[in-house]
Amino acid sequence: MSDAEPATTAPGAPDSLPSEIIDDLTALDRKWAEIEDTRDIVDTPPTLTTEQLEAGREIMAEIATELLPSIQQHLDKLTKALGLGPFARDPTPQLRDLQEVIANLGQLLDRTNDTIVSLSPWVYNDESAPVPIADQDYGVLKRIRCDSLFDLFRAILRQSMHDFIDACIVHIDYFRSGKLARHQAAITAYNDYDYRESRPPTPQPHPAGERIVELVGSCRQELSRLIEICTQSDLALLQQDWRWLTQACDIWLSELAERLRVIPEPPAEEGQPIGRPERNAFDQQHEPANAIGPPDHEYPPGFVRSQLIPLLRMAVPMVKLFRIFIHRLLNKPRATTFQISDDLPTADLVRLGTSVRHAGKTVDLILTQLCWMYDDDMFTDAGHRLLDKWPRDLTIQLDRVIVLLNVYHSPPPVPSALAPSESIFKTMFYSLRGQLFLATRNFIAEAVRFNSLRNVANQDEDPEGLEDLELLEDM
Repeated sequence: MSDAEPATTAPGAPDSLPSEIIDDLTALDRKWAEIEDTRDIVDTPPTLTTEQLEAGREIMAEIATELLPSIQQHLDKLTKALGLGPFARDPTPQLRDLQEVIANLGQLLDRTNDTIVSLSPWVYNDESAPVPIADQDYGVLKRIRCDSLFDLFRAILRQSMHDFIDACIVHIDYFRSGKLARHQAAITAYNDYDYRESRPPTPQPHPAGERIVELVGSCRQELSRLIEICTQSDLALLQQDWRWLTQACDIWLSELAERLRVIPEPPAEEGQPIGRPERNAFDQQHEPANAIGPPDHEYPPGFVRSQLIPLLRMAVPMVKLFRIFIHRLLNKPRATTFQISDDLPTADLVRLGTSVRHAGKTVDLILTQLCWMYDDDMFTDAGHRLLDKWPRDLTIQLDRVIVLLNVYHSPPPVPSALAPSESIFKTMFYSLRGQLFLATRNFIAEAVRFNSLRNVANQDEDPEGLEDLELLEDM
């Protein structure tokens, strides 16, 4: 009697399907994690012909109306095949359907990636330089739009899709181990228990299932953002990157209000000059060796905080006016709106977006330094040196925004006796710019007074402190 041969599972058998699906998901994830940018590097981008522009617009429409929505649908099908989501009929994964959906999703991602690359087939040697091409008449095929589409799609593949695939692998492994079946049995026992007996414990679902549903929703939102990039106007495209500033302004104002709610009393005592506390022999003898600055730079507790109160008050109108400026860029409220034409070249669109973002970072730097010094009750090198410089940078950046918008904005929809620049920008931006200039000038004057409280003439420069200062300025 011959020895029995060990049993093996044929490929495609039901018992091997979970392992095959995990291998398919792992290969799909590894492919997009290791993908490189193989686009051509050029010094001067080629000018597109009329035929190329027409073909490119058709490709962009295909991406927005067919490819990206199809990816969203396949993510929903994959979730349903896993037995998750509101449309799943059975909590048990449908392995055959799941394997087919994964294969179709992989092919769809390949096709979408190749199509997006065809719209952005090259990159520049120096990406920090303005785009050297007159693409103002390219419409939806401007470089800023095509490059944003490429970058965001690759980011989705590397991050959001990676997290989704990883959660799917965990859930399939949970099913393969038999824990999902035991969990379903526990749910049945919990629902069918006899009231005369003690109720069994509430079964807890596996966290990977809930995470998959959450990640699918995030991926769908990001894919919808890609569809908007394909279809939105130039102004709406920029406004998407500015919306975070309105929420940031509310946070900054709440931070200021919190610190102005309780105003500290000046710590000076009668007969003692402000900022020059008396120092006895014991203090001089036990002064730490690494003290910053000479002895005459010491201040009593609460001194710096009390002197910062006027600056905090001056910052409030500056932040409020900046918030109004951002609201008008976003057309909030819509009683008086403006539009910019679609004939801005990519270089000017990039400058416009960069100036607004830089202005927001400048306000954040000002508020961060003020709050640091207030909370720590001490001077900082960045605050001492740059509080009178950053407000000037803020007005410079906003002036650049106003100039570009004044050049490219569209006439108002209702005919007016005034020119467009007078009827819109005089009321919406020029008067606001004057108010903001006055607010920053008052802040700078108070910053100069505050900085004069600290005499740094005899202090040695701290190289490490200067490096930190340069990093703050480059943020």
